[in-house]
Amino acid sequence: MALQIYNYGPGFYLGRADGKWSGCKEWSQAQANAYHNATGEGDNLYVAHVMRYYSVSSSGSTSSSSTSAAGSKIISYGEKFLGVPYVFGGFSPSGFDCSGFVCYVYTHSGVKNVSRTTAQGLYNQCKKISKSALQVGDLVFFTGTYDSDGPVSHVAIYAGNNRILQASGDRVNYGDLSSTYWQKHLYGYGRLL
Repeated sequence: MALQIYNYGPGFYLGRADGKWSGCKEWSQAQANAYHNATGEGDNLYVAHVMRYYSVSSSGSTSSSSTSAAGSKIISYGEKFLGVPYVFGGFSPSGFDCSGFVCYVYTHSGVKNVSRTTAQGLYNQCKKISKSALQVGDLVFFTGTYDSDGPVSHVAIYAGNNRILQASGDRVNYGDLSSTYWQKHLYGYGRLL
């Protein structure tokens, strides 16, 4: 699969055949932003936007991830908050914690009204599913990420292609579910839909 260089996703070299942009010899976010500011072109999250609909099998072939209309709506709405600061107890666009983000996105996307609760509270409301049944918009739960009242201490929204959309660290961001950290703390998967 090839994605257009126009969209300059992570890892792509910037350049134009017409010579109007020669400011980049190697990838950097600063160069991508400068290119966008200078030309108005590109989407530096384009690769993530496209790849959330695909998964790569162990053989390396690419297939479409199972994505419902509700799942797509959840991710599309949640992406509006990328970069919003992480605030413990936060439940608004001025700052989110992990469960506040999930509850807010589900409710305000119009998919499902979810009362404000903790990561454990969300886990308790979910139908438990296997990784093979995981669809875009489902929830992924983690344990031991900090001292919490129950075993579940973190929750994220599955975005497809082993990516999770979450409020974690210092902001709302995409994470890699296959990373050593998240695999070490993985607790389970659930569906609110």
